[in-house]
Amino acid sequence: MRRWSLFCGLFLVPIIGFWAFIGDSQASKSDSFQTVEVKAGETIWSLAHLYGDPKDDIRKTVDVIQEANQLDTAIIQPGQKLRVPIASEKHDQ
Repeated sequence: MRRWSLFCGLFLVPIIGFWAFIGDSQASKSDSFQTVEVKAGETIWSLAHLYGDPKDDIRKTVDVIQEANQLDTAIIQPGQKLRVPIASEKHDQ
């Protein structure tokens, strides 16, 4: 029993803590959104290109926008307000 406690204390606790830290930092990276109003002619794809991280696949950004706004389709209307991700790299330039 003592060996099991030692194993947990020395190996499992730090590993679990590290995973929790990594997961938390990834979540905060993707939790940054801003609200935009859709203009005539804009599509989810154009918004994904405009606001998404250039390192990410645009399809992933489209999915993020759809999920953040609880959209079943990619059809949007002018005047509609949408939450879009803030790509830190695009806004730092």
